[in-house]
Amino acid sequence: MDICLVLVTHPNAKHAENIVRGAVEKGLAACVLQAPMASFYIWEDALTEDNEVVTLFKTVNEKVSLLENYVKSHHEYDVPAIIRVPAKADSAYGRWMNDALER
Repeated sequence: MDICLVLVTHPNAKHAENIVRGAVEKGLAACVLQAPMASFYIWEDALTEDNEVVTLFKTVNEKVSLLENYVKSHHEYDVPAIIRVPAKADSAYGRWMNDALER
């Protein structure tokens, strides 16, 4: 089954949790993984290092745009990292995802 993984970074765990809970409750993601990480990037012409939280949303292709819009509307970053990764799931996990997203 074709699915999509959507990676999003957050400034802290509470921020991530608020977005994750809302997305799952609204049926935009079947499952979300969350972990702390160090992030290095260029912002306003300077190398920046931050402690962030990364989330990996598991969803179906049909819900990706709705999920992205939800994240953008609830995220505090001016330019949130929202990265789509096409993926495939085995049939059993795919059925579970469809069931979780159709409730």
